[in-house]
Amino acid sequence: MMIKVQKKSINSSLYWLFGLYCLSLPFKNAVYQIALVLLYIIVLTYKKENFHVFKDLTFTVISFVAIFISMTCSNIFGVGYGYAIDAQVRFFYYFVPIFFVCYLLLREQILSVEKITLFLLSAVSITMVLGLYEWHSLGYGLHERLAGFTFSPNGFSVWLMIGLLIFIHIFLTRKVKIATTVLLCMVMALAVVELLLTQSRAAWLG
Repeated sequence: MMIKVQKKSINSSLYWLFGLYCLSLPFKNAVYQIALVLLYIIVLTYKKENFHVFKDLTFTVISFVAIFISMTCSNIFGVGYGYAIDAQVRFFYYFVPIFFVCYLLLREQILSVEKITLFLLSAVSITMVLGLYEWHSLGYGLHERLAGFTFSPNGFSVWLMIGLLIFIHIFLTRKVKIATTVLLCMVMALAVVELLLTQSRAAWLG
């Protein structure tokens, strides 16, 4: 009984930490970094026998290693070697381990694809509201680039594009009520407007 309660507590902690991580990702603060470190620590202390699920990811691991080697070779011969290597290490630290964390949480049924989507949509929705507020503070002008709380027009545009693609997927694949359809159309229109106001090519090309 005690073991079940402990496991439920750990699973609950993983669930809410992942939610906090997703919700804080669009903001330039230390919250998502703290949540990420705590996620890594808890996962590393998770039941080791459950790690057998990673055996299915051999090809994925090889792919990540190949990408890392490719990026390293490219950065060595590029301009700004030190900065490029630092950015590469930070990229792998922030995004590669979280892939395996997500995979474990999905396989252990601690999270579902729907819940992950909900967390990401919540983060994007908050970001869009803040972008709208920023546009309002700029007097609805067209000369300043929107950056949201990411403080980067390119980073802001990537989050908007993620949200737009999710909203389009829901719009095209789910049967929703007329009121929900109208709301989705309004949200997608706002996302497109804010994307244009970021004046960023990164999200469109990506």
